[in-house]
Amino acid sequence: MRRKAKRVRSVIASPVNTVIILIPLIPTLFSVVLLRSSQVGILVSGVGTGGTVTGTSQYLKGCGKVGEKGVVKDLHVVGVEPREQMLITEARGGEKIGEQGPHRIQGMGAGILPDVLDVDILDEVIPVSSEEAEDMCRRLWMDEGLPVGVSAGAIVHAALEVLERGDVRGPAVAIVPSFGERYFTHPMWEGMGEKAKGLVKQPLPEPFDNKDFGFETERG
Repeated sequence: MRRKAKRVRSVIASPVNTVIILIPLIPTLFSVVLLRSSQVGILVSGVGTGGTVTGTSQYLKGCGKVGEKGVVKDLHVVGVEPREQMLITEARGGEKIGEQGPHRIQGMGAGILPDVLDVDILDEVIPVSSEEAEDMCRRLWMDEGLPVGVSAGAIVHAALEVLERGDVRGPAVAIVPSFGERYFTHPMWEGMGEKAKGLVKQPLPEPFDNKDFGFETERG
């Protein structure tokens, strides 16, 4: 246990964290999304170790220690944290909402402010409750066919909240950190299995042209 705690501390404190995350992530964002949509204006990311939101934002905005690319210099960066653990909001001078303590959003809100996190690069922090994250995660699984984890539910909930306000230029890119197979023991899965068994198979959609979505070939 002591060795595991030491490893966790090294991840949240090491500046290498912000660079390593860019190796698989930035080529995807840059080639598939950003080059094909100069209108992208919002980046939404959960805050676990702080490496993803810090490294990606510094690269895309062209500031900090991670690159000077500046692909979207006016990018509006949104960090997402559990409403039950609003440490980032407090660090930015905001007020906590409601009772603070344990939550059910695995992967973020560890009860500490990560050393890696660049708080100043965040334009906004949105707190999401465990219930809101779980509800959105169920919706993504059952309605959209996206097998994601509960932290992804929190991130997508926050992204929709920003877009529905309409005061920030979109569209938004929401970073979904993991698939849902890691979270089958999470309380939110209760009852989902039976509901899934009752789903009716739907016909396949009409074929679409990949070129409409920025790819070079018609069909993948």
